[in-house]
Amino acid sequence: MTIVLKKKRQANFLITVQTLNLLKKQVPNKKQSEFVEQTLVKALKKNAFRDAVKNSFGAWKNHTENTEKYIRSLRESNRI
Repeated sequence: MTIVLKKKRQANFLITVQTLNLLKKQVPNKKQSEFVEQTLVKALKKNAFRDAVKNSFGAWKNHTENTEKYIRSLRESNRI
């Protein structure tokens, strides 16, 4: 069994008193950093996905084959 330790660095953020109180109320003291990190990672992944979708919009608009024909050809090629 291999244990991989990820290097961590301290970061300081300002949050509202209400948010801090909710964090302290809902998450045990020794789990708060882990909770904040996991929540931040989820939000960053969501933002990256949203940006990828936004940037890929219209990728097929100048394609010679329309989307419907392309999907139909994929489906037909998988038939036995």
